[in-house]
Amino acid sequence: MRDPRRPIAALALLLGALLLSACTAPAPAAPEAADAPASPATAAIDDRAYRALTLANGLEVLVVSDPGTDRAAAALAVDVGSFAEPADRQGLAHFLEHMLFLGTEKYPSPDEYAEYISRHGGDRNAYTALDHTNYFFSISADQLRGALDRFSQFFVAPLFTAEYVAREKSAVHSEYQLQLKDDGWRTYMTQKRALNPAHPGSRFTIGSLATLEDREESSVRDELLEFYRAHYSADRMGLVILGREDLDTLAGWAEELFGAVPRQETIAAEPDVPMFAPDALPQLMRIVPVRERRALEFSFPVPPLDDVYRVDPAGYLTNLIGHEGDGSLYDWLREQGWIESLGAGAQRFGEHNASVDVTVELTEDGLAHWRDVGAALFAYLELLRDGGVEAWRYEEQARLARLAFDYQEKADPYRYVSRLAGNLLEYPAEDVIRGPLAMDRFDRRLIRDYLARLVPQNVNVTLIAPGLETTDVEPWFDVPYAVEPLDVATVESWRSAPAIAALALPERNPFVPDDLSLVAEADREVPEPLVQEPGLEVWYLRDPSFGAPRAQLRVDLRTRHAVATPEEHVLAMLYARLVDDALNAYAYPARLAGLSYALGPTADGLSLSLGGFDDRLDVLLERVLATMTDLDVRPDRFEHYRSELLRDLRNTRQDRPYQQVMAELRRLLERSEFPLEDLIAAAETADREALLAWMPRALAAPRTVALFHGNLSRDRALDLAGTLAQGVAAPGAPGATLDPALVRLPEAEAVQRRVEIDHPDAALALYVQGRDQSWDERARYGLLAHMLSTPYFNALRTERQFGYVVSAGAWVRMNTPGLYFVVQSPKVPPAVIAEATGEFLDAFGERLDGLSEAEYEAERQGLLSRLLERDENLGERSGRLWRDLDGRITSFDSRERIAEALRALELPAFRRFYAEFRARAERSYAAAWSPGRFPLPDAAPAGTAIEDVTAFKAARPAFTAAGAATADTGAAGGR
Repeated sequence: MRDPRRPIAALALLLGALLLSACTAPAPAAPEAADAPASPATAAIDDRAYRALTLANGLEVLVVSDPGTDRAAAALAVDVGSFAEPADRQGLAHFLEHMLFLGTEKYPSPDEYAEYISRHGGDRNAYTALDHTNYFFSISADQLRGALDRFSQFFVAPLFTAEYVAREKSAVHSEYQLQLKDDGWRTYMTQKRALNPAHPGSRFTIGSLATLEDREESSVRDELLEFYRAHYSADRMGLVILGREDLDTLAGWAEELFGAVPRQETIAAEPDVPMFAPDALPQLMRIVPVRERRALEFSFPVPPLDDVYRVDPAGYLTNLIGHEGDGSLYDWLREQGWIESLGAGAQRFGEHNASVDVTVELTEDGLAHWRDVGAALFAYLELLRDGGVEAWRYEEQARLARLAFDYQEKADPYRYVSRLAGNLLEYPAEDVIRGPLAMDRFDRRLIRDYLARLVPQNVNVTLIAPGLETTDVEPWFDVPYAVEPLDVATVESWRSAPAIAALALPERNPFVPDDLSLVAEADREVPEPLVQEPGLEVWYLRDPSFGAPRAQLRVDLRTRHAVATPEEHVLAMLYARLVDDALNAYAYPARLAGLSYALGPTADGLSLSLGGFDDRLDVLLERVLATMTDLDVRPDRFEHYRSELLRDLRNTRQDRPYQQVMAELRRLLERSEFPLEDLIAAAETADREALLAWMPRALAAPRTVALFHGNLSRDRALDLAGTLAQGVAAPGAPGATLDPALVRLPEAEAVQRRVEIDHPDAALALYVQGRDQSWDERARYGLLAHMLSTPYFNALRTERQFGYVVSAGAWVRMNTPGLYFVVQSPKVPPAVIAEATGEFLDAFGERLDGLSEAEYEAERQGLLSRLLERDENLGERSGRLWRDLDGRITSFDSRERIAEALRALELPAFRRFYAEFRARAERSYAAAWSPGRFPLPDAAPAGTAIEDVTAFKAARPAFTAAGAATADTGAAGGR
């Protein structure tokens, strides 16, 4: 399922914001900011205050005052990205993004900014897209000005220190190496070969040691400085600042700190060149992936989107193409057994180009019928031409867009400012918030003009599958591919594709909410028991405090008979997919209308969640429960999803090395996590009869635990509880349940597990476990993770350049505190990573010995501010409450209990704890690792090798969430 209002990037090379040498997820790309800023239109429930202004140097600014926020944030987007790179300096824009973080004239230390943000409970990141670059951070609200001071200097007086050029080139190269086996990046880079070679979007964008090397006639640092001066000008920037201060104060800080950003004569960042060469289309590309994947992608170039966003013609069309209800293209293709999913979206490809993209994930049979899939697409497009461009359909989409805008809840400030900064470059100031959801005017002629471009003569087709015939190899990722004109016979068959009687345009959406009223304000802050019966426990909190008529229902069906073995876990996954399959046509309109559900296995059973506008929540719940209990398991659909699940499990072997070693660490430690090979074997032998036998056992007499939260009256909640009781909570005493458990590591023995990974990079994930589940131990480990995560990154990535992926942090499993360290490295083996981690911990201990009381208090307050942040929206609050309930903390006060323990933790006691931790980290840890290209046995970290994970877990005592909740010392919630 994909949100049809959000572009799905069918063609990876047209990922718009994801066409980037990325360090994180992107925001919308953009042209120049408006010349005459105005106050932006805001959502009906948005209580923040906004002001748009333009500084004297031309920098566009949006300040946002939110007196209730605990977290401040800022972002600056620059209207330049990889498009602007010289053809012989691929990756230069991305390299510049990296270098800006490493010191300024005012703050020359390369660690100053990162450590300031981290010390005060914040986050920071940046990404480079094709047409813009975005820098952003968040921090404790009372530290905003100090962070802005350091942040602003990136754009006022960066150093680009020569000694860090070589190091950061290695970081960029490591980021490139990280993606070598990633099919998303491999496909994206290969699809560039189908683009117009005169367009800069056709080039390699990440950068490598080869593209960034010094040359006899020029050093990369000199070219970096030249690129910065040529493009980083105040009048090509958009700044967003969000804090609890008033608008005048925030605007004053913007002027004071960013008014010195120079305005310079700059050169155009993007040429006006078509994305596909003249006469190149129609065109067919074939790509061979690493994973087992079969996909068919259609990309139609269309006129630019920037000037027509208030009509959104491409969005209107892709909403209909991507529909999944009865009579839809998706529904018909699925019934033929040819596809697994279908998505459609419009993508901006810089200022001068755009595309409408359709992506289809094919079955094995669908691959043989890919031309028939194309014929069905063009038959549906003809149906749209005949009667799909209608005012009532547009108004229904526009109404849903207005509801999504008016009732959008507060986003996390960190991501919110990044998104708005990108929007400042793309939309006029009055639409900087609502622009992506604007549908203001039905324009039949304009919509039909875009629809006229969706024809076989104007398409780039990409076919992705193992074993395809290829003629060339992409040089950066070594991907076999071929690109050629689409054959005349296929084009003609698509042009004359016959109508398909079963295809139909969507009916009116029955889930569009009518009742948007709010219930009375909550009279309590934590949930209360609503139903306490054998087998059914429902907790309830009336909570309209975020101003939106939404609610969240979370339900756990706990039973020993659902997921106790690998075979049962596989059947549970298949069951969830089959329920989704049976409900899809019915539930898809609900998703469009902002109401959705999710079903899947957990450590001790099944989990069902529903959320969104509450108006028709009861209707959806009743239908979901009925489908769960009366599921018709069609043999063809069972085999389809068994094959799909088996492929997905096998494909996890192609995950990035750091992801695989972290997953193996979970399998080594958690009894509910089964070895991958056992799950694959279970999926290979699963059959329909086994599922039919499993279903009554899994759904018979579960212990049902639920949380109802949001815009619900007590009477309505009781009605929903009654529906739940009738649907899945059988009367009488519940059956036996599982108690999810975490292996208790040996006190004086380190254990390690090798993972076979087909990747040249080495990887190590190392975990140190807390002694117990007490609040005090949770506070100690939490503070330690807060204090050492950034120094660890700086030590092993910035200073020693081990690799792009370097991370350390708290890892709480089954209410048990712990600390993880993970590194993926193209340079050194796991044994060296482990040794360097020990050296870092020794150095950190020396630093801790010299820490002043004031410095310690700053660290402690930074964590406290993060820990006790107010919830920004209903989803955040529901998630926090559910984690406590799921962890058996029915007082719903885990974070307050940890905060209390943290306030009592004085520096001398913390130093004593660290001495014990350091000794523990030397003798008692668990590690998962992969040698990469490094020879054995020297690559292995120290520790007893675990060959049989299942036997190891069975032989060890364990921590349990239930045990923590009943212990005298208590424990924090969440698993």
